[in-house]
Amino acid sequence: MQHVFSDQRRRIGWLAVLALAAWCALWPAAAAQAHAILVRSDPAAGSLLTQAPGLVRLTFSEQINPTLSRAVVLNALHTQQQINPAPSRAVSALEVDVPLPPKLGPGTYLVVWRSVSTDDGHILEDAFCFAVAQADGSRPASGPCTVPAGSVPGLGATSTTGLSPAALLSALGTWLALLGALAWVGGLLWQLGVLRLGTGLPATAQDARGLTRAARRGTILRFEGYLGWLIGAVLVGNLLLLTGNALQAGAGLGDGVRALLATQFGTFWLLRQIAALAGALVLVLVPFVGLPAVEVAAPIPAPRAPKKGTPPKPGALAMTTAQGNTVTATGGAALTAAPAAERRGLWRDGMALGAGVLVLIATALSGHAASVTGPLAGVAVPVDVLHLLATSAWVGGLWYTAAILLPTLAATTAQEQGTVLTRLLPLFSPVAYVAVFVLALTGSFNTDVHLTSLSQFVTTSYGLALFVKLLLVAGMIGISAWHVFRLRPRLAAALARSAQGTARVIPTQVRHLTTLLRTEAALGVGVVLCVALMSVLAGSLGAAPSSAGGQPVVLHATTTDGMNLTFALASTKVGGNAATLTVRDGAGNPVTDATVAINGTMLEMPMTTQAALSYAPSDQDYAGTVSLLMPGHWSLAISITTTANGAAHTDHATVTVVTTA
Repeated sequence: MQHVFSDQRRRIGWLAVLALAAWCALWPAAAAQAHAILVRSDPAAGSLLTQAPGLVRLTFSEQINPTLSRAVVLNALHTQQQINPAPSRAVSALEVDVPLPPKLGPGTYLVVWRSVSTDDGHILEDAFCFAVAQADGSRPASGPCTVPAGSVPGLGATSTTGLSPAALLSALGTWLALLGALAWVGGLLWQLGVLRLGTGLPATAQDARGLTRAARRGTILRFEGYLGWLIGAVLVGNLLLLTGNALQAGAGLGDGVRALLATQFGTFWLLRQIAALAGALVLVLVPFVGLPAVEVAAPIPAPRAPKKGTPPKPGALAMTTAQGNTVTATGGAALTAAPAAERRGLWRDGMALGAGVLVLIATALSGHAASVTGPLAGVAVPVDVLHLLATSAWVGGLWYTAAILLPTLAATTAQEQGTVLTRLLPLFSPVAYVAVFVLALTGSFNTDVHLTSLSQFVTTSYGLALFVKLLLVAGMIGISAWHVFRLRPRLAAALARSAQGTARVIPTQVRHLTTLLRTEAALGVGVVLCVALMSVLAGSLGAAPSSAGGQPVVLHATTTDGMNLTFALASTKVGGNAATLTVRDGAGNPVTDATVAINGTMLEMPMTTQAALSYAPSDQDYAGTVSLLMPGHWSLAISITTTANGAAHTDHATVTVVTTA
């Protein structure tokens, strides 16, 4: 049976997959948000207040752990003096309040916060400043409005890069657990799919099917020895992840673990461990009865008769069982396990595969997809599971090829290795096509944090990790395309010529192919490591600074009571943008004694922002900073409150701006 994919169709398939992957990579960010990010604060970031507030209220994008999410207010000149007289407290699932002293004097104050998501357990740290004006209305001096390095009173150890020892421990745990689960599921998919199909196809060479069946038996036995270690990696990795997250939260290991386990993340973290233990129980309680343990030997020129002097047919293959007995077979027919034993082996592998898939489902339920709100909430988790399954099929399949199949074939001749590889790898290629196609489609749903400027590829730790990941993925696709379209066809042609004794390049070609396969698998392991690092480095992005070269915008509006407004943004880049507002009454006179607040809502997704503008007498306008956190359309509701005869009156107007990365 010839392979259903011709060379031309394979080329077209790969080009389509690559085009789709590039298109998805350049498509705007999806609405899913990872981590509990700060969406607004009162006082607003960068605001200048004429009266001291009584508290600071922080509002986050997703539900926070009320025990571990905290904030403190410090003197922004970095004297490390904690201003808030009492600890912060969660007042709702999304909000944290920080009390302030009743007589807070003029000065600039630094708010440092730490959020712990109840959905995925991930931790973010960041900071912003607000100021209480001096008696003449001027802005007090300030130090950097960033997270201080070292230890912060009331929060404990902090990291300005995201690479604290505790964060690295979390990343190591994520890497071990994810890599173990991907190899576990991907290996069983290879074993139950590609190997079984490869041993069932008729062979072009007389002994090809026998060689492939022999390889199947050897790989099954080798993978049996690895599977327990893979499950152990999942269990240990999850423990390291929980420990690292608890230490990052700064509440002590015991209190941090208890607080994390009391959340949705903790519930599904326990499900991960239970599913992994179930997989281990399958290995322990269900006997390994699949197929004889064998080693492949070279075809025997003069094989011994297996029964009473009856000579075997040409092309017989010699196999050595675990008990040291020699078995010969023609075309592998005598090596076929008894149907009952074969079925028991399939049931055992199927149960182990089911436990591995359950680990992936629990991983999705305790990850970013669980925090998605809005219209995508119902599909986010299924899409994430599909993404993980596709990664298992591709990266896990590559690991199986490099760590299981190639070592099993190492003791055979180059011609035998080439025969098996050219028989099995074309069966894996369609799996890789489909997996890459699915990864391209689902990747935008699972993006942790989208970069808001190209400079963040080199200026942030997260951007560097993402850049390395993209390079590794490109390397994997390039290597795969080379051996699919060039090396394997040449090897197959050389094997066909070997029957006439004309092919002498087989050993070199086999060596090149095995080197490429091992390199491709190693790059896949590196991709998983980058993903693990990105899960703890998202905080290094912070808020994107406004760009002096960004497109400014000046908008005119009229309030409901007839005030004329001129609203200007120095830039329309994502991040903090300097804003000014000129307010004149119906007669054209400037309004100088109003309180101006801006409440922004993003039209494409449920995201909000908040800002307060303070009057600057020297410029005769109101000034402040408006933080626009994502590219898209923002509706900015401007509220202007004036007081007349002791009564406050609020007037409104709305403007819309479009931000870009």
